[in-house]
Amino acid sequence: MVPGGGLSADRTTWLPSRAHFCVPVKALSPIYRAIFKADLRHAGLLEPMDPQVWTLPWNVHAQAHHHGPSAFTSLAPSVCKVASSNRRLVSRKDRTVTFTDRNVGSARLRTAHLDVMECLRRFLPHVLPDGFVNVRHGGFLPASCALPPATIRLMMGQGHPRDDQPPPRQLPQPLAVRCPTCGAPMRVVMRLWTSHNGFVETG
Repeated sequence: MVPGGGLSADRTTWLPSRAHFCVPVKALSPIYRAIFKADLRHAGLLEPMDPQVWTLPWNVHAQAHHHGPSAFTSLAPSVCKVASSNRRLVSRKDRTVTFTDRNVGSARLRTAHLDVMECLRRFLPHVLPDGFVNVRHGGFLPASCALPPATIRLMMGQGHPRDDQPPPRQLPQPLAVRCPTCGAPMRVVMRLWTSHNGFVETG
């Protein structure tokens, strides 16, 4: 998870990223490939790999979420649950796997059928090697950040106000009573109150 912006060099100002650019996704592809290759070499697992793997472009996916709630809605199932639990598996007949599924935002279960190899192809990308984590935090999100989140949120509001915030409410101006003779506004100099309820006209 990478926030859409960062702090200035002196850590006093929030600098938002451009509207259509945050992370150079194409530049990450060779970097990830090189890191993965170096880790395999260090673990002694590089020889069995097909050399053609290191000549092909790797796919690095990045998706922007402009609102926090939508980001957590799509991210939570990947973090809090496994890709597919055993109770979702209905049957396996010949080369067909039947399991239950549901559309995003719907509670109604449906039954899906996939070829066994296609089922494995969709499941295995969710299986992480040892030492890997589902979510990595970048920017100011790690716990080692020197500034507390409350201070950074305050900087965001000052330097980059949200578009969905309503404009500040303007209080109506008090009604000015004008003199019936000259038309000039009148101001209250003194208020006189009766000391007995009997003097108050009730109509």
